[in-house]
Amino acid sequence: MSKGTFRESAHAAEPAPYDETEQYRQFNNVFIPIWFGILVVFMYGLCFFYPSPELLTEQVGRNFPIFQDRISFLRKFHYASYLTYGTVVFGSLCIAVAHLIINFAAYWICVVKPRKYKRVSIDTAIWMISVLLALIFLFYGCFLFISDTFNPRRPGMMRLFFWPNFPCIAAIAAAVIAHLSFSILIGCIKLFTWRDVKND
Repeated sequence: MSKGTFRESAHAAEPAPYDETEQYRQFNNVFIPIWFGILVVFMYGLCFFYPSPELLTEQVGRNFPIFQDRISFLRKFHYASYLTYGTVVFGSLCIAVAHLIINFAAYWICVVKPRKYKRVSIDTAIWMISVLLALIFLFYGCFLFISDTFNPRRPGMMRLFFWPNFPCIAAIAAAVIAHLSFSILIGCIKLFTWRDVKND
């Protein structure tokens, strides 16, 4: 299968493609580049101005043990990143929620209301499963991964998860995770309720 054919097949299987309708395509062409810029500014602003970042990091580790290993790692090897980690996790949650709300509103206005949503198939279910697995790896890699062979003198790829790089990485990852989660949710809805409706 050629690269072009694979891309076309994946696009055809996607439950909520960016160009599902012309109006939705126009929205995404404007929204996506502006949104990513806003996210990065928001995340760094939160890191700089949040009043108690260390307390927030401790609360994140206490209330969500899944993050505790990364927090302990940062406390030991990169304290500046430890101070901002809780703020970044909190900011990522805010970004994900905002992204989902905006996309659901845009999808309703541009696709559902004019009744122009595309039909889904078994290929859509396969796409959803594949993307769900990718989301798990993306979340783990961005927010949880710790290198077993980390050397403070040669941080390597772990440098991406240190201040000042991590807020930007996390903001983008949160938006991507939210957007793909949105597509999976739309796919689930379509598989059960909209299977017989074709895009005009």
